[in-house]
Amino acid sequence: MWMKIQRMKTVIYSVTLLVAASSLMPIANAAEKLQTTLRVGAYFRAGHVPDGMVLAQGWVTYHGSHSGFRVWSDEQKAGNTPAVLLLSGQQDPRHHIQVRLEGEGWQPDTVSGRGAILRTAADNASFSVVVDGNQEVP
Repeated sequence: MWMKIQRMKTVIYSVTLLVAASSLMPIANAAEKLQTTLRVGAYFRAGHVPDGMVLAQGWVTYHGSHSGFRVWSDEQKAGNTPAVLLLSGQQDPRHHIQVRLEGEGWQPDTVSGRGAILRTAADNASFSVVVDGNQEVP
């Protein structure tokens, strides 16, 4: 897994998650203090993958003044729900799994049309990347 300010990539089917702290500060200044972590859970084998299975847990921390956090991905969106993503397999891009971003207080970001948003002034927040619907993984 590699991390860069405001961007992190990991081995959950090639997912790229982007995180931002909503703030009135210029984004470059906000990026200097934003911390992100994504911990991938146990890998699973081909076959049935149940709805709600947690694939990864993420945390964002920002100590400056802000009004919330936004997590999104440049990966393909699945359907019309902003927080639902379609991820492609790293070894075979024809393999797909549909996941969603969720966590306490997180809501689909209907303004931008992608990702999830948490309106809070708290310094940190957590979210999960979970399987969206029962699926069969090849």
